[in-house]
Amino acid sequence: VSKFLKCCVVSEPAGISEHTQSISVTEGDPATLECRFSGSKPLKSRWMKAGEELRSGQKYLVQRSDISCILTILKTQSRDSGQYSCEVSNEAGRGSCEATVTVLGQFYPLLTLPESMNVLPGSNVQFKVVVSGSPPLTMKWFKNRKEVLSSADCSMIKDNTSSLLQFFSAKTSDSGRYICEIHNDVGSTSCQTTLLVKEISVRWFRDGVEVQQSVKHMMSFCSSVATLQISNVTENDSGKYFCEACNDAGTESCTAELVVKGLSSSQSLNQM
Repeated sequence: VSKFLKCCVVSEPAGISEHTQSISVTEGDPATLECRFSGSKPLKSRWMKAGEELRSGQKYLVQRSDISCILTILKTQSRDSGQYSCEVSNEAGRGSCEATVTVLGQFYPLLTLPESMNVLPGSNVQFKVVVSGSPPLTMKWFKNRKEVLSSADCSMIKDNTSSLLQFFSAKTSDSGRYICEIHNDVGSTSCQTTLLVKEISVRWFRDGVEVQQSVKHMMSFCSSVATLQISNVTENDSGKYFCEACNDAGTESCTAELVVKGLSSSQSLNQM
């Protein structure tokens, strides 16, 4: 009597035992994804991106064992962001897992800092910040914790590496501390500067006597120009006129002589 012994070997299908986690890294740093699996040997494993298998070389390092497959992106670039999948298979089946790599831009210190400025009313003022970092960069200016926005009095001009805050005609109310905040996906930084618009006191004198504001004598100071307007001019208005402008930084003055002849008229004395 012959006896036959039939042996059946049951293979365990390949499957994922531990899914890899999505990660975020800074551009230039390495990124590592590990997929762990189980199943009867022999097992085949590979990493894929956009339908292409990733192999060891100058850019990638792929390490395989009986229970895992590790992918290392040696030096990440922004284009390495995306979805990666690990596939494992044997004769009995296959499995896969996916993970996302996000490559964050680099962030560097400020290259150019704005200098504080002391100016006269009516001056054109520009504060410029230059920074190096991976776009997109968000740059905003603040004064007293309130964002400074473009208006009829000032403008903000921004590009990928700089931000310019400009005052077309500075006023004393523009004086204060200004903060520029810059940030991208990696980090943030800030810098500050101070603007002091020096208030100017202007006085007019005739023959040593101060001229007072009145209907006859109208005085104004605009865009760094001091003006004395005399209405209904008569010969009595003739004389030497002296203009004095002063602030915390010092005093400047000039003189002009008015000679009135003939009939009454209206004349203005303008002093830059």
